[in-house]
Amino acid sequence: MIYAKESKEETLNRTDIIDHGPKYKDFTGMTVGSVYVIREVAPHYKPDGSPKYRYLCRCNECGEEFITYKDTLAKHIKDGSPFTCGCDIHYKPIQVGEKINKLTVEYLISQGKVRLQNRWRCKCECGREVDYYENTLVKRTVKDCGFCGPIRVKHEPLKIGYRSGRLVVTKVILADKIKDERYICDCDCGTKGVIRTFEQLTDRTGSKSCGCLNAEKYARLKQINSTINGLSKTKLYQMYKGMISRCYNPNEDHYMDYGGRGIQVCDDWKNDFLKFYEWALPLYQDGLSIDRIDVNGNYCPENCRFVPWLTQANNKRNSSYITIGNDTYTVSRWAEASGIDRKTIDYRISHGYSPYEAVFGPTPFQDPSAIYFTDDYNNPISQFDVKE
Repeated sequence: MIYAKESKEETLNRTDIIDHGPKYKDFTGMTVGSVYVIREVAPHYKPDGSPKYRYLCRCNECGEEFITYKDTLAKHIKDGSPFTCGCDIHYKPIQVGEKINKLTVEYLISQGKVRLQNRWRCKCECGREVDYYENTLVKRTVKDCGFCGPIRVKHEPLKIGYRSGRLVVTKVILADKIKDERYICDCDCGTKGVIRTFEQLTDRTGSKSCGCLNAEKYARLKQINSTINGLSKTKLYQMYKGMISRCYNPNEDHYMDYGGRGIQVCDDWKNDFLKFYEWALPLYQDGLSIDRIDVNGNYCPENCRFVPWLTQANNKRNSSYITIGNDTYTVSRWAEASGIDRKTIDYRISHGYSPYEAVFGPTPFQDPSAIYFTDDYNNPISQFDVKE
């Protein structure tokens, strides 16, 4: 059914209201903006026969009743925007000297094409002067200048001398909107006249230099890449890659013994191979490996050294220690000194041998090349000159 343009009275007299079913969202009784929804009225039919649902509403500002589409109500409900019958355009015009809460209207700055686009200069009780369009002032709901209220809706312009990284503000060019403000800055590198916006200078990830900082970082990165390309096949670089992988790659076989326990690489080394290389170069020799003095500490210059493989093997969390007399060493070091196989010493300890018997008791399979001594009575003694 298609209806031609009809009057408000004709619409209200129609009775062809559609039964929408239980899932239909009825806006009857709701207040949207400054409008109260009274009831649903007959729909408007498009040329293709599809209906557009409508409601009879009452404006809480002027009391006028009017008909509007459901889509219009839904839009204002969704975005929370002000909504009236349109009577706000008939509000009393703004007058010079008028007091609106904390604001006093001083004078007209510019004349708009329509009255609501007039721009007014206002002075707040706090002393600040701000500009407002008549469209904002006409409802007389503006509280203050936006700087002094309990909720600040405007920002204070940056002052000359404000510093952001290497930039120092030397001149301020204000505007009506934050995005149009411009700040002239000097950079510590010597560049002058750098133009930045308010957001660029105040944002946490904003501009910190004229561009020289990024240029320096790029040059440093280029140097690092060039150096790594020349050192990528050296043992130190392979050692460095292994150190990073053990601490930060969950797919690495030994990750749970390093990164999984919270072991990390200090920031200087982690972010810059050259710093690790400069530290390691005077200390490293062929046959040595990097070792942490404190097995529970991080990789850093204070906790790292280069040692032979055996020394590193003895400096583990799971190393077994044996004390004979006043000397305590790992099983591996006792085995190296006495010539008794490490597994033999472990077996003897687990079967009740005393530490001295486990380490120095002769065995037919004793390594002939081991460091092995006997006293005047042909009793074995170690290279540590241990006495029971």
